[in-house]
Amino acid sequence: MPPVRRAARTTAGLATAAVCVAVALPVTGASAAPPAGRPAVARPAAPAAAGDALRARGDDVAGRSAALSETLRRALATSGFSGLVDFGPVEGRCPAGGGCPDGAPAAAFPPTVDAAVIELDAAGRITAVANAVLGRDAPTGAVVEVGADLAPRSVRWHRWDDDRWNGDTAWDAPWPAGDLLAPAPPSARLDVMSPYPGALFGLVVAVHTLRLADAGRLDLDAPWTYRAAGADSCLDGAAPATATTRALLDRALASSDHAATCMLLAQLHARDEVGAMNDWLASVGLSTIHVDGTDAATGGRWTPGRITMTALDTARLLLLVRGATGPLWDDARGRPVRSADVLSAGSRALLLRTLGEQGFNEALSTTNWCGRPDVARGIPQTVAPRWVDPAHGTVTVGGVPYGQDVRPCNAAAEVTFAHKTATTYTFGADAGIVDSLPGRRERHYVVAVLGTLGSRYADARYASSPALPCETDTCYPAALARLGATVDAAVGASPVAPVTRPTSGAGAGRGRSGRG
Repeated sequence: MPPVRRAARTTAGLATAAVCVAVALPVTGASAAPPAGRPAVARPAAPAAAGDALRARGDDVAGRSAALSETLRRALATSGFSGLVDFGPVEGRCPAGGGCPDGAPAAAFPPTVDAAVIELDAAGRITAVANAVLGRDAPTGAVVEVGADLAPRSVRWHRWDDDRWNGDTAWDAPWPAGDLLAPAPPSARLDVMSPYPGALFGLVVAVHTLRLADAGRLDLDAPWTYRAAGADSCLDGAAPATATTRALLDRALASSDHAATCMLLAQLHARDEVGAMNDWLASVGLSTIHVDGTDAATGGRWTPGRITMTALDTARLLLLVRGATGPLWDDARGRPVRSADVLSAGSRALLLRTLGEQGFNEALSTTNWCGRPDVARGIPQTVAPRWVDPAHGTVTVGGVPYGQDVRPCNAAAEVTFAHKTATTYTFGADAGIVDSLPGRRERHYVVAVLGTLGSRYADARYASSPALPCETDTCYPAALARLGATVDAAVGASPVAPVTRPTSGAGAGRGRSGRG
């Protein structure tokens, strides 16, 4: 069948890259230098005091966090991430280019997967925090120790390096100076290259855009004209050059429109706000989130290693969006960080509503593929009505038809999932906010997963596919949905055993093809 999904959902100016990994060298580099012309912003120093441990939040939180972290680690190890095939580091060479006539080989190494969960009670108070990673140096997963400030304590996060991942640079080569995303405490034991977030960073752009609106410096309903043109333009000809910021936010978040994200980023550049956005992220302790190296004229040039988000900092940002209760952690100056100080209630409601209408439900949740026996079920969320054809119940998002009647799964749904997915050739991500529906088992949590889970990597049943599976069928490995299901079962209850992949012929068929 002809491709029905946009080719890896890329646009002009969006770099697609290789894959991700973790490295264990006891080397600590310096923090990244600020952009030329901007003064350095003091990033929070890595605390060393014993009272900085998560237990400072209470024995119940510490104990529950330890159990949830172990569940998350085991889920990463057993959900099936280790069984993927690799279509190679050069996009387009295999299979369409004839680079793998005998089928895509098994991936030489486990993917790098960074996963974080923050559990809340009904009042919005934090009850547990979990972070775990999978990778070449942690093939059975590793729990990331978390401090009372909800920042990692046992990992040194490095900028992504394609050459190191693909073998052009030795895996155990010394880390270059200045590639750490944030200062690491002496207790850090594992070095991990942070997987590229792809268009997930549109969440960061949206938050800062709404902060400007809250400050009265930007009118969401005023038209914004994107003036970049030529080969470097992010517009594909179909997107209008002029739109309101409110419309661009909807397009960027609800239907993963990369042109809209480019336009929003170009608007921030035009207001000289990208540096200020990075400074603000550092000031509130979200030190591993950077949006660096983008093109000021076009809003494009999205580059792995220059745009970075770790799962835990992504989850913390979403915690602020959700409106969690009370002081959450201290900023760089020792002042408490609260949701109400970041965004107004109206801006949080707009962002939550827009993320709740996100249409690509195919990674941690798979409701768009409702009824397909070969697609693992993930977080049991509803699909927003705007995407569901009332005549036959099928979903089409951004021109991608899924072809499955989602009404039975919507009727059986247990939660809402206000989230954002992203995929490139090498990388895939899904992050959002989960709340139980009335009458269902109560749970409230934030989840973020980033990894080398792009269209380059696929489940083994696609090894001989004549096209990349993401062009005609599923874009994400089934392990992501199994991970989502395990997380959803564990929060709000005693942590449970991971949902493991089938051991026999279950899920071998392709089923009806849609595109997500």
